[in-house]
Amino acid sequence: MSLFDLVFDRAVRTHGPVAAARQVMARLDSGWLFLALRPLVAARLRDPSADWEDYRRVAEVLEQLDQLSILEEVVAIALRSTDPDVREVAEDYRRR
Repeated sequence: MSLFDLVFDRAVRTHGPVAAARQVMARLDSGWLFLALRPLVAARLRDPSADWEDYRRVAEVLEQLDQLSILEEVVAIALRSTDPDVREVAEDYRRR
């Protein structure tokens, strides 16, 4: 696991050093972030235990980092979910 993987993991949590992790990520080059975030986001959402909170935290981070193309992918995945709470996250971020 790389240092960036750990920072991402902290950035998409509900508690802990969330703000600090997001600030670190915001200082990175957006092109590099796109390449680094895409596989991490995909892996996080493929995890069978991923729930609405995972989707919401990932969406928050992507919006804050202006990674809107990845956010659109997350929204598309969430819209296909059978979980109404996950679909609600998609609706919230589809409108932005």
